[in-house]
Amino acid sequence: MDADGRYLFAVGESSGRLQSYRIDSIGALIPLQNLDVGNGPVWIESVKVD
Repeated sequence: MDADGRYLFAVGESSGRLQSYRIDSIGALIPLQNLDVGNGPVWIESVKVD
């Protein structure tokens, strides 16, 4: 989850795909993008840029 709690990111170690979601005002997940990130991803880091 990002630092502001507005987005959630999930990565599949077996699939090599990353899915991003927006979190709406009641906590429901709205799918945004599904991206190929390569073989065996094991780490996601959210970085806040000013």
